[in-house]
Amino acid sequence: MGPKSDSTRTKSKTKSKISASVSTDPTLLLESNESLHAPRCISLSMVLQGASHVPGEYHFLALFNGSTLVETKWQDNETIMFITMPININDPHGQNIVANSPLFLLMRITGGKPSKEPDPLIHPDNRYGASVDLFPLLLGEQTIFVTSNLVTISTGEISSYSVVVRAISPGIIDETVVPLTMTMISAHCLPTAKDGTVYISAIGLNGLHKPKAMPFNMSLSSAGAQKIVFANVSTGGPAAETAMNVHTDDIFMPSDIKIREHKNCRHAYWNAMKRVLVDPEQLYARLSSPFTLEVAAVPRFGKVEVRGRYLASVDAKVLLESGQTGVTTCSKLKLFTETNKFESACNLLDLPATSAKASVREGEHEVLDEYGHNSYIVIRFDLPESLVPKSKLDNLYDIIGFSLPKDANIPKDHSDSDIVGVDTIVDARTISKEAGALAVHKELSALACKGVIQMNQGIKKTAANRLLMRVRAVLKNFPPGNCSYLDWQDTVTAQHAACRRAVTASFAPQPPPLRLPSNIAAARCRIAGDNRIAEIHNETNYKIMGRHPRTLITKTLRCLEEGKDEDAKNYLLEALSSQTRNRYLLWMYGGLQFDGKDEGSVIAGAALRIAVKGDYSDGTANSIGWAALHAFHHANGNEYAAFISAKKMRKAFSLPLEWDKILARWTETSGEEEIYWLPTVIATDNPILIAAAFFLCLRCYRFTEALLQCVDSDCASSGSYTFQCQITPDVYYLRAAAMVLQRKLEAAMKIIREGINKFGPTPVMSQMRATCMTRIRNWDRDCEIAIHQAENAGSELCSSLLYVASLKSFKLNPMVALQRAARAHRASPSGHTALLIGRIYAAMGKVWLAERWLAAAVNTEPLLADGWAMLAILAMYDLDLNKARVMLRTAKQVGPLSPDIDKELTNVMELVGLEKMSDYLVKNLCLCDYI
Repeated sequence: MGPKSDSTRTKSKTKSKISASVSTDPTLLLESNESLHAPRCISLSMVLQGASHVPGEYHFLALFNGSTLVETKWQDNETIMFITMPININDPHGQNIVANSPLFLLMRITGGKPSKEPDPLIHPDNRYGASVDLFPLLLGEQTIFVTSNLVTISTGEISSYSVVVRAISPGIIDETVVPLTMTMISAHCLPTAKDGTVYISAIGLNGLHKPKAMPFNMSLSSAGAQKIVFANVSTGGPAAETAMNVHTDDIFMPSDIKIREHKNCRHAYWNAMKRVLVDPEQLYARLSSPFTLEVAAVPRFGKVEVRGRYLASVDAKVLLESGQTGVTTCSKLKLFTETNKFESACNLLDLPATSAKASVREGEHEVLDEYGHNSYIVIRFDLPESLVPKSKLDNLYDIIGFSLPKDANIPKDHSDSDIVGVDTIVDARTISKEAGALAVHKELSALACKGVIQMNQGIKKTAANRLLMRVRAVLKNFPPGNCSYLDWQDTVTAQHAACRRAVTASFAPQPPPLRLPSNIAAARCRIAGDNRIAEIHNETNYKIMGRHPRTLITKTLRCLEEGKDEDAKNYLLEALSSQTRNRYLLWMYGGLQFDGKDEGSVIAGAALRIAVKGDYSDGTANSIGWAALHAFHHANGNEYAAFISAKKMRKAFSLPLEWDKILARWTETSGEEEIYWLPTVIATDNPILIAAAFFLCLRCYRFTEALLQCVDSDCASSGSYTFQCQITPDVYYLRAAAMVLQRKLEAAMKIIREGINKFGPTPVMSQMRATCMTRIRNWDRDCEIAIHQAENAGSELCSSLLYVASLKSFKLNPMVALQRAARAHRASPSGHTALLIGRIYAAMGKVWLAERWLAAAVNTEPLLADGWAMLAILAMYDLDLNKARVMLRTAKQVGPLSPDIDKELTNVMELVGLEKMSDYLVKNLCLCDYI
């Protein structure tokens, strides 16, 4: 029953070609010998709503598949009931009709002239209309109840008229099939055609559906259309619109097509939809080969005359990737010639044979417009669910050889695991009474400065006597051999003296436990070129933290810089074993193995896919992960997976950009800072370029080059409607930086020259040129000129470059050197930059400022021998010889001096008459651990 209304019109008052009762007449039900189900019909009831506000009468028509179901005078609140549609939706032919033909509602003004056009949808008296989609009945719905607002056909505006439609179709459905929706969107860069030309198209579904030709009719839409229309009623204008918006999804671009559109290029728009019910397994098999699509240029009105005929091979293999439910793809048009006209097995378009002759040209000729652009079409395929399910995390972890962690769904970009320090509490009561002499010695040594029980004289005496007795017992097992009595006495006396020294040494103060350096201490030393102290910090971290991911990342990066890829991989696997969800470790593993043979690339792909799963709120990090996956698939020849990764990369990149935060988190996690280049100076409008910069921070040189090749190919914006990237010199900058990091300086200079020749002396290229020249020449006039040119170009110089420039020139031009040192210290504060500033102030005669900066230097970096030596020099100038001796002794303990400082120190010592301390005084004395 329909909804209640004020008036009910019976069938005798309604002009209808359909019986009011359900009929099984074979002339009314479109039977098929292949149908194995009982007939399933559709019953309709409608209520007309809206009073006419203009003079004249309107007629209401309900059309379906070219047949008029209802034709009656429009009256407000009129109910039309018990309309049985002539179709069996359990029949394949009936399913095809319901899937593509909507119930078309039409209001037509009365009293007009009869139309010469056979199509009722283009009658000149049509005023309002709408389409009702009955497709849900094929998906298992048994009732559709919808209020359809009629729109003005001329303008598309919603009117005050509406129709309440109820469609009922009880029965069961075939759940083994799925709907495949195909939307013919547009054709672009079409060749010149006569005025009044439109285009018709059809796609061949051979091996998948009968009939295999699915026509999309005429290209009657426009570039500004917002809704998709039903292809079967596309002549109805806005009344043929569906509820679905026009697709603006990224377009899959095959490798043989390059879009180069011009504002004057000719375009044709369909935005027309077709649907078929297909078997998923058959569709999976059919997608492995392209679909044939035919396009023809014909007049909009009048006699059909073929003005151009073309073919396209549509590749929809993206739907075979995991988790994909839709794809918008494009394909180049080629002429319909004698050579290729049989590709579709038969003509897809119903064209007159007299004017639809194939071209007599030989071969496959591409279609070009007057600007030389390839003509191409755009079409979309949609499925309700993917044919290939998404990969699960446990399967991916099985591929890379690790077990699934507990928090597998949460990506991590830090390695701050619990750092287990040395236990500083030792109980004196834990000493074993039966332990050996050496064990007791070690225990007493520890108890001398640590312990719960205070070491009083009684405990010390008891422990000393116990140790002495045990050592003497041990010595009895080593009697002197054949010797004189005096030699025997000397040996025993020496043994007992050694025993007493051991007891005495057991109670000596022990060095304090190792102090964990700051995260960036080693990196700041490397920026200043002091690899000795940097290595000491790394070893200290290793002793305190053990096999912690942070220390293993450092070792991995150093091995990669030295070209020891196998050692780097071993350290990386060890770090992954303790933290399998760390995003940085997964990226490094994938970046190192992406081009591996056999299972190497499979494992790398799994690692990169794990890294992008989980938290999607971090847009920049996720865009780096998807860019990495895109480059991985691109390098391995999977253009379909590469397209999906690029599309997700652009989606993640649409979130707020946090490139600086990404770099800060990486520095905090790994303790690494770049020495010869600056990741922050590159352009941030291209996510693949950002990913290349970050993987260069990870020292994945080959993978960085793969990403840069994607930048050259414009993969970031390929197929996107809105995302565009500018061509910048940053590609040359990153390539040159990669060469510098690998110590290939001549290759870096060649890349720099190429970049300058193409883009000119831009800030980034000038900065890299100065850095590279300084690395090659150490320091000379040309390096000074290069730095001046970089500063004039507005370059942001690296801290290492500023440090070297200041160090090499502070004796000649202390003011300029002081400015550069201050800039280096501001960017990367460290003990070395503070030392340099102190030396410059000392050279300028500002002793008080120099002493303050030197004190800050040794306080920040106690292992800086040059800092202690400079303090000793200042103390000698001040004639404070005792202080000078203390500083000099500390300088000798912590490490070697620089040649220039050592020379200056010798001169000052001779000047003030300070005796040089002999090496034997400090040979066996080391107080480094107390600093």
